[in-house]
Amino acid sequence: YAYEFTTSSLKVVGTGAYMGLQKATNTGQDGSATEITYIITTLDATDMILDIESGAGVWWRLKFKKM
Repeated sequence: YAYEFTTSSLKVVGTGAYMGLQKATNTGQDGSATEITYIITTLDATDMILDIESGAGVWWRLKFKKM
């Protein structure tokens, strides 16, 4: 896998590369994508929130917390 990070997005590339749930991709909810781009909504010392649009008006939100 590989990743690209900007201040507003996180892209993971490679078969089986994903954050949180494999189901949500930019092209649907079938889990079959080799590249996924997430929108970074929150990123600080303890929290990361990623949003992804899986279709017209279909959004997923993934929340990660550093423990």
